Amino acid sequence: MNIYDNFLNPQDFKLVSTFLLSNKVPWMYNDTITGQEEDCDGYQFVHTFFNVAKPFDCNSCKYSKFLDPLWTRLSPKYILRVKANLRPRTSELVQSEWHTDTDIVQAKTGVFYLNTNNGSTVFKTGEKVESKANRLLLFDSQLEHSGTSCTDQRRRIVLNLNYVPTSMNGKEQLPL
Repeated sequence: MNIYDNFLNPQDFKLVSTFLLSNKVPWMYNDTITGQEEDCDGYQFVHTFFNVAKPFDCNSCKYSKFLDPLWTRLSPKYILRVKANLRPRTSELVQSEWHTDTDIVQAKTGVFYLNTNNGSTVFKTGEKVESKANRLLLFDSQLEHSGTSCTDQRRRIVLNLNYVPTSMNGKEQLPL
């Protein structure tokens, strides 16, 4: 697992965050977060930019230009899925079910945090990563993890990136 604070330069972060935190994103209601919850607080809004498994089921690929700064930094070999998640504030922190993002062994998951709040990404192994604006968390997509809501902001917004990295000698090459 790797954490990169201030992942994008201020100008690029402003481009990405201004769009994703605006009212221009068409959010779709999801009854569950991982497809498993039955709790009334286990819901979120999503915007799918791309899903290789469902290429014609994206909410909109026309907004993908706002993601260019991220792809420039990550240089993926293959993009599997790109999805923004919006969890509304809850009165208590609500953690989603444990899940993995894909079975593809080479795949990485990136969680790009759009706003700072008291929500987090939690791993079954015990690690916890706080939501901090312009932070990128990278990990193997097979790691069981979950996300939480937040209680101190109106919403918690993250960008979930699933991709196969360009690699050299088995190590991901990030242009830092």
